[in-house]
Amino acid sequence: MTHWRNCSRRWLSGLVLTGALAGCINDAFDPWLGPRRPREGTERYLSTRPDVSESDKYNFLQRQPIAPELLADLARSPSRDTRAYVAMNPATPADTLVALAADPDIGVRQYTAPHPGLPRAALLRLFADPSALVRDAALASPVWQAEELWTLYRQGHAGDAIAGNPNAPAALLMAIARSGRGSSLLGYQLARSPQITPEIEAFVLATGSGTDKLTLLNNPRLSCPTLLDLAKDPEPHIAQRARETAEERDSAGRRCRVKGRP
Repeated sequence: MTHWRNCSRRWLSGLVLTGALAGCINDAFDPWLGPRRPREGTERYLSTRPDVSESDKYNFLQRQPIAPELLADLARSPSRDTRAYVAMNPATPADTLVALAADPDIGVRQYTAPHPGLPRAALLRLFADPSALVRDAALASPVWQAEELWTLYRQGHAGDAIAGNPNAPAALLMAIARSGRGSSLLGYQLARSPQITPEIEAFVLATGSGTDKLTLLNNPRLSCPTLLDLAKDPEPHIAQRARETAEERDSAGRRCRVKGRP
């Protein structure tokens, strides 16, 4: 009798699990299998909202400001992708961000953590989040000041996550680079930093990947010598992009001139 009772329990558990998995796989908004694609999930959800204007939908998908009241409404969406897009919108009000910081989905909390409008108290809660992904995302928040970032680095927190903070000073960036404590993301974080210096550029060129070099070329603070060096890169697509960047600067009246060169 006990054997049949156990078998019945296992069968029932399997049936419930199968039904749950089927429900997840058929979820209209968030695919259970495969990589997350927030834009696709958000587009699918917005297609069910005829009450939202097409211009608001377009601006929302472009991460452009829309009405705070609409953002608060979308933050209550059953679609985690849509809630993540709310977390990325620059116009999302503080109270909505606080609610998203307590979202049950790790990804939503991860997107919320670096928002500049997130109050410090909510940021500190995310910095203590059970998920390392959320904690690292919190390190990128511009709410942290330079002195605090130095302290966090000395405490042993992730160097590449700290390097992604726009307030991380150049000296801290170089300390992280020399420490060897960064992951494969360090070159990318350094390459896009608004605090970039020729010394940091040289480090990225010496140790970074082709993707890191392309990221350098998208940094408006990239120095002329490094830009001209990248125009001679052995990788044709990098050299071509560097030449295009130089031409764009020329058109904007920011022609690169280096001592000893015309």
